[in-house]
Amino acid sequence: DRSLLPLTRMTMAGKLADAGSDGPAFASLLEGYAKPPASVTGLLLLLEGGFIVTMEGSAGEILPMLRAMNVELGSGMLATCKVIAAQEDVRKRYFPSWSSTKMSVVRSNYAEIDGEAQLTQLLADTCIAMMKVGKYLSTAGGDAASLSKWESLGLDMPSNERIAQLLELTEPTPLATFMQIYETPVDVVMESERVW
Repeated sequence: DRSLLPLTRMTMAGKLADAGSDGPAFASLLEGYAKPPASVTGLLLLLEGGFIVTMEGSAGEILPMLRAMNVELGSGMLATCKVIAAQEDVRKRYFPSWSSTKMSVVRSNYAEIDGEAQLTQLLADTCIAMMKVGKYLSTAGGDAASLSKWESLGLDMPSNERIAQLLELTEPTPLATFMQIYETPVDVVMESERVW
């Protein structure tokens, strides 16, 4: 039952230039790229001090959204944005539709990182938490407003502290660097061109 069109899933964390005024504008910007005919699904969580977003769709549908976010970096709505995970050819969607919500998740789950293994675990746990939220939204009819009851629902929500910690780390790739690499044409040199 897999779609013939390969799916891409990306998770990014960032900080708005002005959380008070830019939050609704940023949510509206991303929603514009998720509307039909595009079929981008996902969730934008606007938290205190930052945001986390997971988007799913074909690479051709996600790329315009990434370009728009990249344009907003520095001089626009975004102060910073880092790519936490990028997966291609994922098996299925976890989010039923595109949604966004503003909330505060206080959990005091700042993690000590002593090496690469802990960093990898931290990034993986954050992405898995977002996917579990997407799975919940699929069963709850896609109501992002119900996420405000995350504690009673037993959801492992990404917290304000976790997003702040991700933004402090130097290892996650900045969106601008990711776009430079991702959009640069591949220069393939054939063996026959180098040997004569």
